[in-house]
Amino acid sequence: MEFFFLQKDGSNEVSKFIFCNEEASLQIEHDPDSVYDVSRKHHIFRRSDISVRYTTYFISNSLEIIVAEDTVSISTIDGGCDVIINGLEWSYSADENTEQLYLYVSTDIGLWKRKTGISSYVLKVGSLLCFDIKREDEKVNL
Repeated sequence: MEFFFLQKDGSNEVSKFIFCNEEASLQIEHDPDSVYDVSRKHHIFRRSDISVRYTTYFISNSLEIIVAEDTVSISTIDGGCDVIINGLEWSYSADENTEQLYLYVSTDIGLWKRKTGISSYVLKVGSLLCFDIKREDEKVNL
């Protein structure tokens, strides 16, 4: 079972989101300006009450969560693209039909509201996010 915990800053209440056996999608966005074979890989999970996007570029990464009317995120994708989100561990597995990306939160991770830069949520330690992707669902954006 995959789940993650979000705590709104200033609140003692922790929300638990569960998603089990729900499909995600992978979108690959090639970088036309890169002299290397680099692309952005967007792992996306959407449901009526939550949306999660995990993106990688070179060795950097970002995580965006939309819950209720709040969009919060953390990103290390910048000019150098050589740093990762501290406290977010990953593993990857695949077979001929599916691939799975697992994200495990090993330390609390602050998430900031877009545009304001104010920390508003904490992704709590022990959270596990899994993106289950059917290979034929992969979309490549050129």
